[in-house]
Amino acid sequence: MSLLGAVLAALAVYALQFLRFSMNTRVRTVEDLERATGLPVLASFPRIGAGSRRLPLETASYLRTAIAIATANVQPKILLVTSANAADGKSSVAIALATSFARQRSRTLLLDLDLRRPVLGSEFGLSRYGTPRTSDALEGQHDVFPTAVSASSVQFDVLPSFSAAPDASE
Repeated sequence: MSLLGAVLAALAVYALQFLRFSMNTRVRTVEDLERATGLPVLASFPRIGAGSRRLPLETASYLRTAIAIATANVQPKILLVTSANAADGKSSVAIALATSFARQRSRTLLLDLDLRRPVLGSEFGLSRYGTPRTSDALEGQHDVFPTAVSASSVQFDVLPSFSAAPDASE
């Protein structure tokens, strides 16, 4: 009788584990993401330490190459770097990608469209006074010309935001 109880308990544990894993919809790996979306992952950046925004340039180069191949017949080329959560590394990826494109002598404009937590202005040490901003362009206040910046000895243009917009959702 105790053997039957042990077997039934083991089966119950196995059934609960199976149910738990089959109902889990979290994306944990690149393979999970590809399976869920049906799309290939072009590049995967490693985690970086808190407070750092510098990503490996090799990974950005892989991503740039994959994007260039995937969009070879598309003009103009406009890329959006986004994520579901804050502090996922959007700005880090955008900076690394802009640097990588600029290294290939591609005309590159990096827009800081994170109007809730903008970081590009401070990342490049730009002055909030006199520097054109993304919000100026969006509001159509006046002609806006991006500011040229240097990153890792390459140049590209940046249109930063400096402070959170009070009506960012508008």
